[in-house]
Amino acid sequence: MFIAGGICFLLLGQLRKVWSKRSLFLQGLVGAGIITMVEYAAGLLINRNYAVWDYRDQFLNYHGQICLPFCLLWIPISLCAMYLYNTLDKKILPAI
Repeated sequence: MFIAGGICFLLLGQLRKVWSKRSLFLQGLVGAGIITMVEYAAGLLINRNYAVWDYRDQFLNYHGQICLPFCLLWIPISLCAMYLYNTLDKKILPAI
């Protein structure tokens, strides 16, 4: 899951760079979609027996790997990750 989180962080950072002029809500919505897709792909690869997470009892789940409540939770989390990526990009990369 560490790798999946890193992939999400990099994808969200690139989304923020490309879509910086779009509304924050739209960026958060697309970011949540990115996280959900990565979560689903990771679930199909490493969570086949539901040992890591199990959304089968959650509202509007899909194959027990993703569900609507967590998709909505990813919106503010993706915005925070984009802000963090942007801050790190401005402060760390110019020093290298």
